[in-house]
Amino acid sequence: MIVIKNKVDKAYNHEPKRKYITLVIIITIFLIIEFIFYYNYFNYRVFVNDKPLMISRFATLHDAIKKSGIKVEPGDFVDIENKVIEKGKGGPIKYFIDFKNVSGKSKVKRMAEIFVVNGIDRMEPQEKIIIQIPFKYNIIGEGPYYEITRKGKLGRKLVNQGIISKKTKDEVILEEKVDCIIIKKRSKKDRMIALTFDDGPHKKYTPQILDILSDKKVRANFFVLGINAERNPELLKRIIKEGHMIANHSFSHTYLTKMNPEQIKGEIERTSQIVKKATGKGTTWLRPPGGSVDQKVINVAQLTKHRIIKWTVDPQDWRQSNHNILVSKIINTNSSGSIILLHDGGGNRQATVKALPTLIDKLLEEGYQLVTVDMMFSK
Repeated sequence: MIVIKNKVDKAYNHEPKRKYITLVIIITIFLIIEFIFYYNYFNYRVFVNDKPLMISRFATLHDAIKKSGIKVEPGDFVDIENKVIEKGKGGPIKYFIDFKNVSGKSKVKRMAEIFVVNGIDRMEPQEKIIIQIPFKYNIIGEGPYYEITRKGKLGRKLVNQGIISKKTKDEVILEEKVDCIIIKKRSKKDRMIALTFDDGPHKKYTPQILDILSDKKVRANFFVLGINAERNPELLKRIIKEGHMIANHSFSHTYLTKMNPEQIKGEIERTSQIVKKATGKGTTWLRPPGGSVDQKVINVAQLTKHRIIKWTVDPQDWRQSNHNILVSKIINTNSSGSIILLHDGGGNRQATVKALPTLIDKLLEEGYQLVTVDMMFSK
């Protein structure tokens, strides 16, 4: 009897444990069911650009896109070459739910098909304009005189121009350009030489040179600086009266290639007007300071009706103090058609003045005629 009672007591003692376990299982099942219900009730399954995603039922379209990790941006404001003028100032980001265009704040439904795309770039406004086509300068040959054998002519083209960037595209040629052809020539006239004097007139050296030229009965060429010509109008008158030629060497002796076209024009025209005021006639020949010539200088010279002339013989009299060496340098490098570069201004020119009588005598003895540049290149 005692044994049976112990077995019953043991069976009775296990009963509360079974109930507890059963309760735990029931609660667990309930929580799982509750979680599943809650998750499915308060979260949606959607597709963002075909990518499956679970989102809160309270989420907006912006929330869904942010959670998806997809990067989208508005378009940019671009020029006609599609280069960015202003970031993010183009078309807005486009949002679609089930293929309908919506705003980014729209609510999302269960199983919605969401698509989002970058904004489209917005191009600057354009206008059609006609612009000029610049022509080139084709320079050929070797010689001191720049003779234009074919004048250049601007072309014209119709283009689309960006109103902001000013860039152009979509060209339609209306008129072809014509390139300028320049031949650097040497005079072919036999036994002619031109003596040229730069940087004057000078109140001391120019009169001495004119006296020698008059005594030898020969002609020369004076490439005057406007700044010196303005101070010595009487010398300009004398140069012309005695049969010589006055030419243009700019106003200030600044290299014209370092200037813009307007400045170059000012240098040339100002000097020409000074000469015209004193003599009644402006200049038609130009020797750019340092002989420095580029397309700008050629173009402005053409516009101001000046012909460009350099030199063929440069004894560098401005650094030579021995007049005998100066004469030898010229005679040894001289030939028919030579244009000899000397100076009557810009420094001490005593060696040039002293060399001149001997130089002229030797050239005349060799049968050369000393003439103006006009005479040398006249047709």
